[in-house]
Amino acid sequence: MTRWLRFFGILGLVVFVFGLLGVLVSNSFTLPIVMFHLVLGLILMLLWLFSGAAKISNLSNLVTGRRSRFAGNVILYTVVFVGLLVVINYMANRHDLRWDLTEAGAYSLSDQSTSVVAALKKPLKIVVVSDEMTLPERQVKDLTSLYQGSNPSHVTTQIIDARAKPQLLDTYGIKQGNVAYLEYGEGDKKAVSRINDFSEQALTNAIIKLTHGDAKKIYFVQGHDELGIDSDAPVGLKTLADSIRDEHLEVAGIVLSRAASVPADAAAVVLVSPKKELLPEEKKMLIDYVKGGGRLLILSDPHMKKGEKDDARDIATVFGIEIGDNVVIDQLQRPFMAPTLGAQPMVLDYANHGITKNFSQQTPTIFNIASSVRATGKNDETTTYTDLVKTGPTAWGETNLEAIFNSDDATAQLDEDDLPGPLSLAAVYEKRLVDPAKADAEAKEANFQKIARLVVFGDSDWVMNQNLGAYANRDLFLNALNWLAGEEGGVTIRPKSLRASYAPIPRASFALFVASSFVVPELLLILGLFIWWRRKTAVA
Repeated sequence: MTRWLRFFGILGLVVFVFGLLGVLVSNSFTLPIVMFHLVLGLILMLLWLFSGAAKISNLSNLVTGRRSRFAGNVILYTVVFVGLLVVINYMANRHDLRWDLTEAGAYSLSDQSTSVVAALKKPLKIVVVSDEMTLPERQVKDLTSLYQGSNPSHVTTQIIDARAKPQLLDTYGIKQGNVAYLEYGEGDKKAVSRINDFSEQALTNAIIKLTHGDAKKIYFVQGHDELGIDSDAPVGLKTLADSIRDEHLEVAGIVLSRAASVPADAAAVVLVSPKKELLPEEKKMLIDYVKGGGRLLILSDPHMKKGEKDDARDIATVFGIEIGDNVVIDQLQRPFMAPTLGAQPMVLDYANHGITKNFSQQTPTIFNIASSVRATGKNDETTTYTDLVKTGPTAWGETNLEAIFNSDDATAQLDEDDLPGPLSLAAVYEKRLVDPAKADAEAKEANFQKIARLVVFGDSDWVMNQNLGAYANRDLFLNALNWLAGEEGGVTIRPKSLRASYAPIPRASFALFVASSFVVPELLLILGLFIWWRRKTAVA
């Protein structure tokens, strides 16, 4: 029995060493197979040590015998081998070097992203909010490490667990919906952006914006009882203004009657449903601004009485866009038991346009008491019209406004005077302007100097504080504004995926494969040692 207790010392050492190898490979002490090896190895070695199999009187022979020297050499080589593994693992963690052998480059940044990050001249900080339910930390680490590895001297990353360190959300000004914070530069000159989408395309396009320099300026027309860009009331626009600033765009108000013209630094102007009439000079200023290559976004609203004067409608008409004198009703698409009137049409049909290129039926937008908007102008070599978003065929444009707005019991019913669906709720106008100095000889070669752009929506309620976070409302507005401001020229990165050159392995099969590749060599070694020990002790 004593000879087998002595064998427990060798067996315990082998099991313990394999446990250490498991820690190095898995980088974890908590895996069941790893913990089992470490605990069992320690128990076997302690059993050997306190069982009397290791006698003090035999220590001199243990130290001076030829076999003991051989065993010492084996232990020394084992320690050196394990030490080398530790050093290699440490160096691998400090100096990350990877090879993506997949045909589609599924585990690498695209060439566009790599070139953008490699060209950075100032420090870039990427902070991502991790949520194990929607955005697992493993996914965040995989993507952010690729950005950091493309330019380690300029890119730093940080992952925030919102539950463990909620104070960091305030530190970086991260609001509800934001998933990433990007900071480029240093000191007072640093540029900041916050995005709501964690993907390579979203991150790279945000970096491109930050590296462009000073933020472009967006002006909101004021002075006619428009919604307030600083108001945090449910019907204000503060959430919208903050979202625009998150896009690395500057927001400012403008009273047109105090200006000789639209400021030269305006990337775009936004007119949000003015309640009071614009002065003729103000209206002309906006029309001339667009005709001269400016960018205008109009958010209109239905009027309570048919035929009421509407400056937004007048401006849109000049450029071939008609805002209907109606209210769009859709009683078959009422999300979450909306009022039976059905004045909250949901949009699932989007045009093929730069504003809506990433929208589908999985990204609905919802409007609230909206008018129809359609393009009446004709497309030609320099002018393009697009009906941007459309309702389903069950919607219609209700023209009996008295029954909707001036009745104690608002009702709507499709009749012959109404406009049948599907209906457009937004339209886009784009015109390339030829340089007059080159209008004769070179116009045929499309030497255009400026591009005039106009986007018109038949509703303003959908971007109020209380409605902006619904569905894809925020994304639709920001896409429209970025397109107007000329910020739609970011990279388009197709999602990468592994081709059908691999066979998926079930989780149980994969665990069995890993365990067998770890345990089988160990069992073979233990079997060899058992046979050797049995022959050795049998001879003795």
